[in-house]
Amino acid sequence: MDLWNTIKQYISSTQTDNAFVTALPHNADARQAIDAYLQEAQGRSYWNLKAQELEAGRTILSADPSFQIAVLLTALTVTTALLSPEDRPLVYRLRPLVSALTRRALPYTDSDLLRLAQAAPNADCRAQPAIVRILMERLGDDGELSAPMRDALETWSENMDEATADAAKLHMQLHDLLAGTKRAPVLSGEPWGDSVLDNLAGMTAAERAQWNALLTHAMAADAAKPSAKWLNQARPLVEAIGQDAFLERLKAWTALFTAHHLPPNHEPEGAYERYLEWTRLSTLLNHNYSALKGLAWGCRLIENDARIPALLGDLADHALRKIPGHGPKSAKIGNACISSLGAMSGMAAVAQLSRLKRKVKYVASQGMIETALAEAAQRAGLPAEDLEELATPTFDLDESGQRREELGEYFAELALTSAGHVELMWSDRDGKVLKSVPAEVKKNHAETLKELKQSADEMGKMLPALRDRLEGLLLADRSWKVTDWRERYIEHPVMGTMAHRLIWSFTDGERSMLGMWRNGEIVNEIGQTLPSISKDAVVRLWHPLGADPQTVLAWRQWLETHEVRQPFKQAHREIYVLTDAEIATATYSNRFAAHIIRQHQFQALCRERGWRYQLQGGFDGANTPTLNLPKHGLRAEFWVEGGEGHAMSASYIDLYVSTDQVRFYNDQGTLLPLADVPPLLFSEIMRDVDLFVGVCSIGNDPNWRNNDGVRNYDAYWTGYSFGDLTATAQTRRDVLSRLLPRLKIANQCTLEGKFLHVRGELRAYKIHLGSGNILMEPNDQYLCIVPDRKKDAKADATNVFLPFEGDQTLAVIFSKAFLLAEDDQIKDATILRQIRS
Repeated sequence: MDLWNTIKQYISSTQTDNAFVTALPHNADARQAIDAYLQEAQGRSYWNLKAQELEAGRTILSADPSFQIAVLLTALTVTTALLSPEDRPLVYRLRPLVSALTRRALPYTDSDLLRLAQAAPNADCRAQPAIVRILMERLGDDGELSAPMRDALETWSENMDEATADAAKLHMQLHDLLAGTKRAPVLSGEPWGDSVLDNLAGMTAAERAQWNALLTHAMAADAAKPSAKWLNQARPLVEAIGQDAFLERLKAWTALFTAHHLPPNHEPEGAYERYLEWTRLSTLLNHNYSALKGLAWGCRLIENDARIPALLGDLADHALRKIPGHGPKSAKIGNACISSLGAMSGMAAVAQLSRLKRKVKYVASQGMIETALAEAAQRAGLPAEDLEELATPTFDLDESGQRREELGEYFAELALTSAGHVELMWSDRDGKVLKSVPAEVKKNHAETLKELKQSADEMGKMLPALRDRLEGLLLADRSWKVTDWRERYIEHPVMGTMAHRLIWSFTDGERSMLGMWRNGEIVNEIGQTLPSISKDAVVRLWHPLGADPQTVLAWRQWLETHEVRQPFKQAHREIYVLTDAEIATATYSNRFAAHIIRQHQFQALCRERGWRYQLQGGFDGANTPTLNLPKHGLRAEFWVEGGEGHAMSASYIDLYVSTDQVRFYNDQGTLLPLADVPPLLFSEIMRDVDLFVGVCSIGNDPNWRNNDGVRNYDAYWTGYSFGDLTATAQTRRDVLSRLLPRLKIANQCTLEGKFLHVRGELRAYKIHLGSGNILMEPNDQYLCIVPDRKKDAKADATNVFLPFEGDQTLAVIFSKAFLLAEDDQIKDATILRQIRS
């Protein structure tokens, strides 16, 4: 049976009142053109077929537009009729032709549009979005639909299955058509859209018309970046609203965006309806968020407004945060913000891009940020690293890291503390420190108060990124002239609060020295002022790898004696060198193999440290955590494995994975001998892996007991919880050995091997220096104390000084030691019951 007999048989078997079938004129020329097209396409792969590649396809596409419409309608008849599996290749080969025709602006008559609508319900799924787009473009804005057209659209809508996001989007568009709108700027049915619609309803008619016009235009923001035409059309719409009104409304809608979240996409057994609701909500949000994307584009039309970079930076940061089971909350909003920041002149935009570079882990957005920074650097005629340093904001602080404002009878002081924390403090004219904002300030200086709070908030968000940038210098081998170093780090009011607490290496001709900035001078590890350093000296951030152990120890003691808390481990940084076992294996390390780690926590930490890793589970193939170091021509891999026996989440993701080898490859993908990896790179990467295991191992969980009954992990848990110390735990032991004598509980504490022994009034205890878990003497009975994660453990340890930030386990060990030293004062019944058992 040939193609057209198949179609004839299909028509005869369908309802006789099918308007599309009975009204369709069977254009003989169109049939012949499709026959020729399919004959030429026979034997060609249909997966990458293009209509323009075939002579018959080119003939159709160059024909009279009315003939192209006839071919399209006839082709839709074919895809409707060919339902058997053996006929699907014909449908696939027709897809490129249908796609090419539907992309064209053809002169459809009302009769043609009706036939498209009637064909759509049974048409190939790839053609349906194009059909609805044509209908939305051609049916006009007057809301008047003919009775046959309304019947056709209602039939399509009623018979649509919304089980996929694409189908839900089509259903939403059909709803718009039937409601008489070409494109609704914002739709109701989700919290953000509902709030925006409420805002619009509260405006005057004139304001609402202006915003509807802008939002409608914003909804057309469907490309990666705005075209000149889009921007030219947006400019008068933004100007009609006004710059201040535009930014205030955008700020309010951004706050709504950050307040509302798409729920995680889980599909537990028996919850198909929940999955469908998630699909509906996701599609609705994706539609509505196009408006926010367009408004982010519109920000580039406003020049020299200091509010915009921070607003776009915050919006991008939130939009690109991961939602479990979904990915970034809205990649298109985040990328639109990055695009607009990249198009702006001035250092404030560069500062936000630099901040996002260290916060955003979404790979595609990372590429956009790198490109935007590179283009900004090219415009400025500077290397990207120099531009980022010069763009670091000061927040109007003076060189001491403070900003003082006189507000009537009161003073506000915005400051960075010596520990690098942001504080906004109030005092009266007598110098008395106040606990809260004075009422007079709230009443008479509201704008200044608002600006101060905003600066404090922005500073708090910027500081972690600046800290990460500083720590990244340990691996970057970056250097400066002394004058540049002082300007960008030591004398900078924000960077200075961290740079003053770090150790720097100075090379001045033949002289090499280490020093730290202290009270306006550079001092060495014994507190002596360094000899005069010339302006041509070269400065680098010091790394302890390769340093004399006595020098490292001296710096540690100096930091602890002067209670200087480094923003990250530098003097106390763990060093990893090749072991005999690694020399023997040659190309891989098993140093951190055979651990059981929590996968979700591990993935989050991978993202934080710049490693690429996707969750694996029942429906996903294994993937390998990877760190790319293109500037060094290297790639590191840390092998992990899920699989049979591991517990799974409701969405079939492994809760735990097992660790295996660490390997290194060059940029050609060749496996490298470990001895060929630069020692500094090897040490820093192994430190990352140690961190992954140390933070994510189930051995750190004080509540762990044969988890979920899936696999007996007790042997591993016991072995890790009370086993040999890692390099990180060895550093804790070293710090404890010097800090313990200063504590009020010193007489009750001793360090023995891998434990801190604490003598209480009721019992004696051993706290493991790796996991922080506790055994009670004399029988090594386990004591479960779960730290309160909502509470800062550093504050619990009666303000014990720690010489570096970032080791939460060390703070927990101190907190537990103080608690157990006074075990007769413990009120928690659960803990007391264990102690007295």
